[in-house]
Amino acid sequence: MLAFSIFYRVNDATVKNKSGVEVTGQSWPLTLTYVTGSDGVYQGVLESALEVNVNDRLNVEVTVDAPGNLDAFFKVLAVVRQRGKSL
Repeated sequence: MLAFSIFYRVNDATVKNKSGVEVTGQSWPLTLTYVTGSDGVYQGVLESALEVNVNDRLNVEVTVDAPGNLDAFFKVLAVVRQRGKSL
């Protein structure tokens, strides 16, 4: 699962490998939905077919639609971890 705390509407996210190529196994961009009552948390589900390996470093590119033409774009570095395993 992909989740962000943003105080404006998050449009979507795209996951790319360290070379800047979209990771296969998912249709991009991934639309993120607001978690009701969360005060700014958006989330999206990554497909189990996503072609990544444990410890891969990925760039998550997020677009934000804020009122008053204050749209934003940012990248978040992510590391693939096995579910249930600690760092």
